[in-house]
Amino acid sequence: MTTRRHRTALPVLAAVAAAGAIAACGGSGGSSTPPAPHVTFTTFQAASLVIGQPDLTSGDFVDLLSTTMQNPYGDPTLVDGILFVPDYGNNRVLAFGGIPTANGAPALFALGQQDLVSDVEGLSTTAMSGPQTVVAYGGKLFLTEYGNDRVTIWDAIPAGTAEVPSIVVGQQDFVHDSDACTTTNINGPESIAVVAGKLLVADSNHNRVLVWNTIPTTNGKAPDLVLGQQDFLSCEANDPDGTSSTATAVTATTMRYPAGI
Repeated sequence: MTTRRHRTALPVLAAVAAAGAIAACGGSGGSSTPPAPHVTFTTFQAASLVIGQPDLTSGDFVDLLSTTMQNPYGDPTLVDGILFVPDYGNNRVLAFGGIPTANGAPALFALGQQDLVSDVEGLSTTAMSGPQTVVAYGGKLFLTEYGNDRVTIWDAIPAGTAEVPSIVVGQQDFVHDSDACTTTNINGPESIAVVAGKLLVADSNHNRVLVWNTIPTTNGKAPDLVLGQQDFLSCEANDPDGTSSTATAVTATTMRYPAGI
């Protein structure tokens, strides 16, 4: 299980500066939601509403409810009329009925917990640890779990808590968590993208980006290529020859903790 290296010390306001601004955010990371075409901003513009807090002047985590969050981290996504927001500190992904129009709007349901008032960290098809970035592509939902060192995939966009992922990448199955430097293991994935049918995962603590040429359909499927390392068994930062002896050299081929795609 990976411990986050740089999480925020206080809860983060998930603020919306204009209706559709979250849709634009959800469009990042290969989401099926296109960027909002008419969102404009001005310098020092005030946000117009907030989710996760009752108002725009609150920032503390008080209680575990359908309206609260604790350290939301990573990218949300909007797909099929549902806004999915990773609630990192509460080990869940909150699902809202579209873009909220009022402060402190309640979520409809949560992924990773049995209800909207539970926070149980776990390693299974129904539990999560540190969900961070959620992406939709081709009718599927993808999620990075930083704490469980894995990417989970739902074959269809979830419409309720009971719907669980069917595929896991980065681990052999849903009940194992190894962060060893191997072809198939992931260590602390920060973000993902799906581009033209290819899955890209920032394997952050392994200092590499893994690429699957097609969306995996079996658990623990090995990636097709690696960026930032010369092979799948090298994981040191800035290590151009894979020997660790020169693991300080910044080159065009090496990486150090890739965090966003």
